[in-house]
Amino acid sequence: MHDSYDELPFESKVSRTRHVDRLATVGTLLGVAVSPPHSATVLEIGCSTGGNLIPMALEFPDAHFVGIDLSPAQIAIGRDRVQRLGLRNLDLIAGDISTVELPHEAYDYIVCHGVFSWVPEAVRGAILSVVSRLLTLDGIACISFNCQPGWAIRGIVRRVLLRKDDPKNDVPRRVRQGREVLRNFQEALGHDRFYSLTLQKELERIQSESDSYLFHEFLERENEPFYLTNFVNLCASHELFYLGDARWGRNFYLRKDLLDLSEEALKGHHSWLDCEEYLDDVFNTGFREALLTKHLPRVPTMGSLDRCFMAAQIKRVGEGPLRLDAVEEFVDSRGRPHTASEPLEKIVLMNLAAAWPEAKPFELLKREVQHGMDFFRDERGEIGEALEGYLKTLLLRDIADASLTAPRVVREPKDDLLVSPWVAVQSSESSVVTNGWHDTVEIGDLERRLISGIGDGSSRAELEARLEREVHEGSLVIAEEGIPMSVSPERDENLKILITDGLTTLAQAGLLLPSVSPSQSEPTSQKESFMGKLRRKLLKQHE
Repeated sequence: MHDSYDELPFESKVSRTRHVDRLATVGTLLGVAVSPPHSATVLEIGCSTGGNLIPMALEFPDAHFVGIDLSPAQIAIGRDRVQRLGLRNLDLIAGDISTVELPHEAYDYIVCHGVFSWVPEAVRGAILSVVSRLLTLDGIACISFNCQPGWAIRGIVRRVLLRKDDPKNDVPRRVRQGREVLRNFQEALGHDRFYSLTLQKELERIQSESDSYLFHEFLERENEPFYLTNFVNLCASHELFYLGDARWGRNFYLRKDLLDLSEEALKGHHSWLDCEEYLDDVFNTGFREALLTKHLPRVPTMGSLDRCFMAAQIKRVGEGPLRLDAVEEFVDSRGRPHTASEPLEKIVLMNLAAAWPEAKPFELLKREVQHGMDFFRDERGEIGEALEGYLKTLLLRDIADASLTAPRVVREPKDDLLVSPWVAVQSSESSVVTNGWHDTVEIGDLERRLISGIGDGSSRAELEARLEREVHEGSLVIAEEGIPMSVSPERDENLKILITDGLTTLAQAGLLLPSVSPSQSEPTSQKESFMGKLRRKLLKQHE
């Protein structure tokens, strides 16, 4: 199998759901006494080029990370990057997980993404055996797999592609022929039936994906989707027990009271897992990132958020003062609309929106929301229980996020600028980089040039002076509304505005880091809170 991955490496992408802090946070809230991420041992099976591990190794220098992959070519790429970054807490190893010698006898966290469904049955058994042997007693493993019933429609596409695929051809030719087969299939389907419309939507998505995704997802010999209970039973045979899903919103049993379903629809299930799988059928789930532990399974309940940092990438629709007597509209990072009708809901969302991309400790958020409720003369008293309930609703709807460790990001550019060394490396090669929330973001040419300057250690003033000099010399061309900027005092001022806008874009994307450690930063109590600013604004409007 490694030959095809050597010929066409699988893109090593990041996701919050595969960050060690997400595993720790979900585990904590579901009752597992997890190891702190900052000092943990972490193993990734099928690490590709190490793209998921590298930013975590930089974030947690006292933790130790190990990645293993069957493809020597992908490991070689990753090792080169690790060497460039000078990382000493990350080992990337080429080999077979069932036979290779690893640096640690046990791991607090194990991640296996994009592997389990794509290997033969014997290898799946070997993976579970290794995870069961290496996972610590309070450890968390995350294994992703293609899930039924949602993968059924993709299975149709896969059968169509395999029927006309010739494994004797080289990989690039097979990908080209596969895309041609998809185009012909789209044309044959038409758009006049529900079946056709459903497949057309999936075909359009697949055609927009990369060659590596198309090949490894649809043209590899192995791709086995599972129903949740079948996967859970298989894991249990290796003494690994299902805890939940790494994505908040896929924990359907926890959010069942938030779903627009009748009580009758949720009755009659033999267990909570049976109900969870039923809801997979309701929502056509096609992919899961299962969290496993060595603790015997129990009905999941969500613990207190009092140890968590809270954040939400959300914006209010419209401007003007907050209207407590009307419904307020918000939109999240995926463009999904959300409404808030209660004062507490509005104050929470406004608070989190103003803080993004920074995260707020639960207790600080609680105090600020309480102050807001007092200011607006809401007489409900202590709001702790209502606040926690609403924040859990936001989590389970994938609107907000919770973490045990606050991401090191700033919400606006400072005089001293700092970016992750990994972001500097990524932006020198591509417009796709990894932000402080362990998400993939795409940036423009100006932002890439700014990152290059920041990576050289320039302050904001030095960066502005350097870019201004390069524009004057003609070695840097910056387009303003599609027209290259010329040299003039007016243009110099516009350049400063563009630089400010670019730096703000980087900050809002979670790409600028604080230039001092948290212990050196100004205490939160000395900073003016969001509610303080909101009160001043409203009082001024009423004067």
